[in-house]
Amino acid sequence: VPGTSSSELFFGSKGALSGVPTAAGGSRYYKVDFGCETGTDTRYERIGSQAVDEYYVSWNGRDDRMLVYTSSPAVADVEITGHPEAVVWLSTTASDGAIFVYLEDVEPSGKRHYITEGVLRFLHRKVSESPDHDRTIGPYRTYHHQDITPVVPN
Repeated sequence: VPGTSSSELFFGSKGALSGVPTAAGGSRYYKVDFGCETGTDTRYERIGSQAVDEYYVSWNGRDDRMLVYTSSPAVADVEITGHPEAVVWLSTTASDGAIFVYLEDVEPSGKRHYITEGVLRFLHRKVSESPDHDRTIGPYRTYHHQDITPVVPN
């Protein structure tokens, strides 16, 4: 589309996101904190027909318990159109799991605002051809039992 551009960001060291891939690839160790949760007023309450005017109002302060990567501040306003996509390579000691990715806007004061999120259970990571009747943008997954891809813990 004329007048638009796209950006790729790569995991860097110490939680940085960079426009250039690094030799280390942003590898970090993270032990899952099963007590970390997203609170109330999430998009899931709204899907369940609850009146939610502002998502994740209690979001700030949770970053200390999550694995976080942050880019440098934008030098101009940014419009995100379409479907952001995260490509993540990981290793695990578990036979299954899920990854949650949150995209947020961070004010100069450090206050964070939820923009969108995505979640993928490890077993359902197989990408398939999109059927003709489905106009999926991005990776297509069937979530069918026969497409389950076992996780090999290491």
